[in-house]
Amino acid sequence: MSGVFSTSAFEKTYHYDGELGALYEKEGTTFRLWAPKASKVLLNLFQKGDTVEAFDQVEMEKKAQGVFETVISGDMHGVYYTYSVENLGLAQEAVDPYAKSVGVNGHRSCPNRSGRVSGDSEA
Repeated sequence: MSGVFSTSAFEKTYHYDGELGALYEKEGTTFRLWAPKASKVLLNLFQKGDTVEAFDQVEMEKKAQGVFETVISGDMHGVYYTYSVENLGLAQEAVDPYAKSVGVNGHRSCPNRSGRVSGDSEA
């Protein structure tokens, strides 16, 4: 697959200039991930940075230019998340490469308001 991502056809099809990551608003957070070759992306939500099991998983909608997106209603400050990205039948859990905030050791991302730190020791 080497070289595929640097072709002009790939650039034309998947170039994206919009904002990515967790776009936090108190009323709801938009999660956006650029994963152009993924067949499916799940948003995994966790109450704490060290919780083993997600309390919810949401399948993200594939949009144009290889961007996956979902909106979660409510104040998501203090909630942690990862993505499960499926490609060629294999799913891998990943931290948001566009995250503005992560928990201890970078194992989980967390949307939060700029300048605000969660009361959880993971923030």
